[in-house]
Amino acid sequence: MFPYAPKVYRDYLTGHPRLPGDVHVSGDVPKDRPVRLVTIRTAPAGSAPKPRLLAWRRLIFQCYDADEIAAGQLCELVRDIIVRSVYDRIGVNKIIVVGEPARLDDPDDSSPRFQVTIDALFRAGQ
Repeated sequence: MFPYAPKVYRDYLTGHPRLPGDVHVSGDVPKDRPVRLVTIRTAPAGSAPKPRLLAWRRLIFQCYDADEIAAGQLCELVRDIIVRSVYDRIGVNKIIVVGEPARLDDPDDSSPRFQVTIDALFRAGQ
């Protein structure tokens, strides 16, 4: 059985030493959205080479912060942390960045929001 990928990365990012302590990590945008927020969602991904042992999961990380520069820098930091996660024994064999950080403002209030999309190759049984 495979782990639920967004939870793996919520747990991994929450309290990560490189991520500032005031950054809230969540699966959803809370009603009272914190200034600094990273959300993690899934999207359909491609098939895996050994579907019983390995499976691709596509994850979309959206990063909010006080202004465009801060939100962009937060997204770049999240991207770097995620790419390096393959070395931290969290059950991920490979990372492919399929959508580099790009500005995609919140449609509800036009707050600056950046998004990075990755494919993570998970091992079963983690």
